[in-house]
Amino acid sequence: MIGIGQKVPLLRTPAFMQGDLTLFDLSAYRHRWLALCSLPNFGLLEATLLDRQRDDFDREGTSLLALCPDAPTFHASWIRQTPHVRVPILADPLGRLHRLLGIGRESVHGHCGSVLIDPSGVLRCRLAHTLNGRGINAIKEALIANQRHPSSRTEGSDVLIAKGALA
Repeated sequence: MIGIGQKVPLLRTPAFMQGDLTLFDLSAYRHRWLALCSLPNFGLLEATLLDRQRDDFDREGTSLLALCPDAPTFHASWIRQTPHVRVPILADPLGRLHRLLGIGRESVHGHCGSVLIDPSGVLRCRLAHTLNGRGINAIKEALIANQRHPSSRTEGSDVLIAKGALA
């Protein structure tokens, strides 16, 4: 597991992007902030919620990505139901990316985990939150705080639990 303030290694993982199955390459996003939201239970509702938030993150110069622990998310019938989803959905069936980033694959009381990665590829923040309006706002607040004060988070800091985002 890499710590806050450490560089995330370049990686490639299966992904569903712009209606196609492809390989996600982290190096293609090095010029932008990344908000990677791990969703233990990922379905049409979760995809739609994140997709609605995409433009808000984009205005902050950030790419919003979903991370799913299970490959069945990419089943043909699911893909046909979600051609409109603009948020890249990354697969992590072996849990390597979850372990690397220090976010859980399992849902604990309906919570999910997110990480923020800056444009130079440095892990800036880990959050535990619910997947609702409050949880998404907690990600946005952490993002803005890290963009404005990037040195406020130091190497070795642990998980940030967003106050009010776990309700």
